[in-house]
Amino acid sequence: MTSKLRISAVKPVAGKHALEIEWNNGEKHAVDLTDHIESFPVLKPLSDLAHFCQAKVGE
Repeated sequence: MTSKLRISAVKPVAGKHALEIEWNNGEKHAVDLTDHIESFPVLKPLSDLAHFCQAKVGE
């Protein structure tokens, strides 16, 4: 049986609309979400860095 890859933690990158994502296999990747936030009106509230930095892993 193969286990599913899941996000175990996220950490905002200071001063950017980016997250460092940690996976359940221990790997980490930085993801810049600036283009997505600017492209999709529904994500506009995330343009406020104070709001964006509240990111956390959900259920």
